[in-house]
Amino acid sequence: MRQFKQEVGEARLCEKARPETPETATDESNQEHVEAAIQDNCQTEQKNSAPKLEISKERVGHITSLLRFRKVCARWVP
Repeated sequence: MRQFKQEVGEARLCEKARPETPETATDESNQEHVEAAIQDNCQTEQKNSAPKLEISKERVGHITSLLRFRKVCARWVP
């Protein structure tokens, strides 16, 4: 059991972030892109914005809440 714990501990230390994935999806550049998309078309949807930015729909929703946008009658408003 002790040997197993040591191997698992060593495996966790060896794991590194993959270079192709960003540290966070809510960085300033993604926030600027989401805000620009909303400014261009106030009826844009999260499911359409997410693939363009290569982030998840959940992250787009989180960014819109950080920017204090909300949906009113199918339009994003500040």
